[in-house]
Amino acid sequence: MRVLRPVALALVLALVALLPFSAGAQAVSTSDRPAVSAKAVKVGTKIIKKNGKLFMVGRVTPAKGPVTIQKATKCNAAKGTCNFKFFAKTKVNKKGNYRIRVYAPQRGSWAWRAKVGASSSSIWVTCKQRSGTSQCPTP
Repeated sequence: MRVLRPVALALVLALVALLPFSAGAQAVSTSDRPAVSAKAVKVGTKIIKKNGKLFMVGRVTPAKGPVTIQKATKCNAAKGTCNFKFFAKTKVNKKGNYRIRVYAPQRGSWAWRAKVGASSSSIWVTCKQRSGTSQCPTP
């Protein structure tokens, strides 16, 4: 009885190995699979105010660049989408940090984001504070 266990195990393993080659199986080529990168790029950002000027600062992990800064010209609040356009490009240092000056309009608001390759940061909105309002309007 003990001799049959290893034989049965070997038979089961052989059948499992042959399973993908059975008549009903389909072969999937690697070109049909989505490409998966080994390391995803994380782009962190925030807007700070220093000496009365606005700066977008952040970190790219792993440290590679350049970082493209984009500004939204029109947003659709119902759909939650914005059309972003190129604003500027900046370099990253050895630690992956970047810093660039951004602006706020006299009226309305602008939305900003940083992008490295296909990865992008969160969206930040700048505006001039009006008395009695606590939030920026949708750009």
